[in-house]
Amino acid sequence: MDNPEELESRRARLFPLGNSDGETSTVSIFLASLGAVKEYREELLSRIGIKKINNKNIELHTYTEVSGGNNENRPDGLLVITSGKHNLVIEWAGFIEAKVRDNILELEQIERYVEFAREIGINDIITVSNYLTTTPMQSPIKSKKNKFNPYHWSWTYLKVTASRLIRTDTIEDTDHIFLLKELRRYFDTHKNINNYIHMGQEWKNAVTKIHTYSDNQIIDKETVSHIVESYKQEEKDISLQLTDKTDHYVELVTKKQREPEIEEMLQKKKIITSTYMIDNNKNYNFSIDI
Repeated sequence: MDNPEELESRRARLFPLGNSDGETSTVSIFLASLGAVKEYREELLSRIGIKKINNKNIELHTYTEVSGGNNENRPDGLLVITSGKHNLVIEWAGFIEAKVRDNILELEQIERYVEFAREIGINDIITVSNYLTTTPMQSPIKSKKNKFNPYHWSWTYLKVTASRLIRTDTIEDTDHIFLLKELRRYFDTHKNINNYIHMGQEWKNAVTKIHTYSDNQIIDKETVSHIVESYKQEEKDISLQLTDKTDHYVELVTKKQREPEIEEMLQKKKIITSTYMIDNNKNYNFSIDI
């Protein structure tokens, strides 16, 4: 008989490893889990302002790779929320566009999907990648197109959220707990999903350059942009890792878009302050100065 460790390694898994690290498989597994676990989808969708997700008779329908009539219009997924038992009413719909590895979300591609979305009455697009944004309401995509709502989930945010809901006894159904644990395991062993592990090629030079400035000297825009882009992801990763490795929910406290906040601090004091609150209570907080 195998020892307990060997036996555990051979446990039947819901999401087998191997050929499931590609973009299509990853999106499909995530969307299926989102559709299956009520508390998981309620948490993620409510954070981007989707209303009625908690109401009775609400259902989430998930689809992969929706075609818009040509090969260039193929978003990775479609989410549709309906209400009613017999006569279904669409309450909300949004596209999903996801990337794995270091693949970057492309503005041109997203804007093609925006046009396709408008044709069928959709205004929201959720992007998913390894890129970390300060909140899900913010997006790495900076588009000038009007009447378009971009949101963003990082893969790290999705896996930390799954574990946090389990740890805080938010999930009622034991089968759903098993499903989310399997999803977390799948994310953790996924070779193309990672948290923020590298500050970027320009970080070292930018930091060295800032050290040469006097307190009252204005930092040039290029140097500031390198620092802001790297640090806003790092400070978000800090909150996610602390949430994941403690019994608390740690969130960054910010009043607006984070980029101008960081830039203002750099220009005024050459110091960035990141303030975090614990368990949604602003009276319990701590700060990190860089």
